[in-house]
Amino acid sequence: HADPAGIGHPPDKELGTNRNVFTILGPHLGHYYGDVFIVFKREILHHPDANFSIQAATSYASGNCFKWRPWLGTDPGSQDARVKLFHSTKLHASIPGYEYATALELIATASQTLKKKSMNIDLATILKRWLTVDSHMNIEAHLPQLIPLDYIDHIYISQNIFESLNPNTRKFIDVTFKNRITKTSHVIELDHDGGTFGSKPNSKIRREYQDFILKDIMDKYGQLDINSISRPIQGTIITIPATDFND
Repeated sequence: HADPAGIGHPPDKELGTNRNVFTILGPHLGHYYGDVFIVFKREILHHPDANFSIQAATSYASGNCFKWRPWLGTDPGSQDARVKLFHSTKLHASIPGYEYATALELIATASQTLKKKSMNIDLATILKRWLTVDSHMNIEAHLPQLIPLDYIDHIYISQNIFESLNPNTRKFIDVTFKNRITKTSHVIELDHDGGTFGSKPNSKIRREYQDFILKDIMDKYGQLDINSISRPIQGTIITIPATDFND
């Protein structure tokens, strides 16, 4: 990769997330980052170098997390303390009960944003909020820097963006992701400025493109798979100490 340290956003280095691939654990509305949607397999969350935070890591560095989730306490003001809080509140799918902690956070954030009592928050309400706020306010996953292509479950791209790629790249994509790619008929502007923060792009065609993909993703992945619900760990557990693990 030409720039393995990310886009050069200063807080990323302070937080250590410049060594990760950013993604959203759910529908991604960060339209200002680009128009190609990559869906990873859920198994990647069990990678030892993966983790996720209830909201963007940069919200800790900026102090926004204390406004969005006041139960985190008072902003300590110190950048070191903010970074320490980020690392202490990260979650990992290998920890028993992580989904319960995540569910409680989702209920609380929906309650905070929508000004509703937590007892009135259901899954539909959580999704409604999710689709109306900027992606920095949703669950941010931090994945390993190098990800095998087998971990990619599906790709969404408009036909005109695909055709703008060079022939060798198009051939590689077609061969590698033959049954795992959807090319839509939306004609996306190739010279757009990225737009502003928020859940919706400024461009009508890009809004339609985003809505089409999000609906397809939620229809495809939104069904509850009872076999995918984590179970308490049974059997023999061996804990191996980490090597130079400072998070």
